[in-house]
Amino acid sequence: MCKAHVLRFCCGHGVLMGFDVCRLAPCPILKTTGVKLPQQPYKCYNCQNRLSNLSSTMSSSRAGCDSSMSSRDSASSQGSSASPPRSPIARTKTSAPLPGGIARQPTECSMLSRRSTWNDSLPAKAFAFSCCSSSHFVTPHYMILPNHLPHQDHSCPPCQLEELRMRADREATASAKAEYPHLTGEMLVSDGRVWEDWQTKPTLEGYIDEKRSDERQMWLHVTRKWTQDLKKLRVLVAEEDGLGLLG
Repeated sequence: MCKAHVLRFCCGHGVLMGFDVCRLAPCPILKTTGVKLPQQPYKCYNCQNRLSNLSSTMSSSRAGCDSSMSSRDSASSQGSSASPPRSPIARTKTSAPLPGGIARQPTECSMLSRRSTWNDSLPAKAFAFSCCSSSHFVTPHYMILPNHLPHQDHSCPPCQLEELRMRADREATASAKAEYPHLTGEMLVSDGRVWEDWQTKPTLEGYIDEKRSDERQMWLHVTRKWTQDLKKLRVLVAEEDGLGLLG
């Protein structure tokens, strides 16, 4: 059975770390596993951004209210000489305590997660897949991960899936070339249909294109099914068939 290795965060969301796909063909049912992938004691990148945007919106709203009250107090102090001008109340920011048993994420992880490009300023020992380079970088979901986690000896999940598709395409081409010299009418029909005498045998190029198209359709169906199943399990995957992470 095909497996998807998923890393979980304390918010319940997960990210794909890699695939183990059956050699013969991908299975429609994908089993998720988190072997050697301990749950991280902080929220995923999406939840962090959502909380950050919410706090910044609330801060802007409070600042607008403070400014409005300050201007109103200033206007009333100018209209009445008996009352002295009021000074704005100093407010201090207090961070809400985290639930029990959850460690606060290090500050450097939050700073690193907001970087949108891969550059030389990143730590040399940051988590990285084997496909990471100056022209190809992982999404911020992976940049916040510690470097002691496994799955750094292969490509990232989207690249790994693309490699599997390319390998399947090559195998379909080779199989079509091997079958073509021995091709019969019965091999060209399906669903119990009969090969008619007026039908002509396809060319080698046409037969190869047909086999490659069948392979692409099969992978499209399987990855769409995987995407639906992973989304139900709160794994961050894209809507399309690429199984890339949500930005």
